[in-house]
Amino acid sequence: MKRLYAVLLCALLLSGCTPSMNTISARVMCVRAENTVGAGELVMETRKLPELTGVELYEQLVSELAKTPMGEGLSAAMPSGVRTQSVTEAGGIVSCVFTDKLAEVSDTVRSRTLCAVTGTLCAADGVKGVLVYAGETPLTSEPLTPADWISDTESLRVVTYALTLYFPNLTQDGLTTAVCEVDLRADDEPALAVVETLLSGPVTDAGYIIRFIPDGTRINRVSVENEICTLDLSAEFLSKNIAAPDGTSLTVYALVNSLAALPHVTQVRFLIDGESVESYIHPHFDQPISPRTSGTIVG
Repeated sequence: MKRLYAVLLCALLLSGCTPSMNTISARVMCVRAENTVGAGELVMETRKLPELTGVELYEQLVSELAKTPMGEGLSAAMPSGVRTQSVTEAGGIVSCVFTDKLAEVSDTVRSRTLCAVTGTLCAADGVKGVLVYAGETPLTSEPLTPADWISDTESLRVVTYALTLYFPNLTQDGLTTAVCEVDLRADDEPALAVVETLLSGPVTDAGYIIRFIPDGTRINRVSVENEICTLDLSAEFLSKNIAAPDGTSLTVYALVNSLAALPHVTQVRFLIDGESVESYIHPHFDQPISPRTSGTIVG
């Protein structure tokens, strides 16, 4: 019995000596993933954090941006590989210095990250604005506030598109395909990304470069209306034509088939420097062109 009392007494003493950890509720921005391929929109998640104040709290909030959220279907807002170097505060302005990796991510991902950092820190008491650096490079000329972003952050929602690209095969007697993933803001036009990707000459899984659009070709405009994509290119586009043995223009149909692989495009209208023109590279170059999926067009 004495032994039992001793055990209970020790337990009571130990429990009384253990300091209680006070917590606070803090709002941290994270990313809501979608059912489709994509990164989703920025949303706030409420988390329990240690009761900290000042720079210690700001450091904790920034570190939370890289942690896996508690909510189902959510992911961290901080890009993978980006680390925090320092967090300081002066006059209500918090300066966050991250590693150079933040300057290497895409513009859309970087914009979303700045929004997440700003929204999370400015939700804390005493923070008036945020300065962000990638190494020694300032990413903001003036302190950012939530007013610098639209309230629902819809324009910063990043979506990953898996683009199906058509291009002339190595023997240039037909077309073959490759899938290329690109990150776009939700309000960007994926048709523009298709043309820009083909123009840049991406590397295929087989290791060779897709480059069939004539050198010097510039994109004047890409728009989609009523499922017709209007593609306005510079005159250099007409300087070269890759044709299959039957005379089918692989140059034209590589673009048409790539754009028509998008769910909201069924035809492509070509303009040259804003004008509809006739050209030998296609008998109906001045009219909307539908994709080809038979004969020599697919090798």
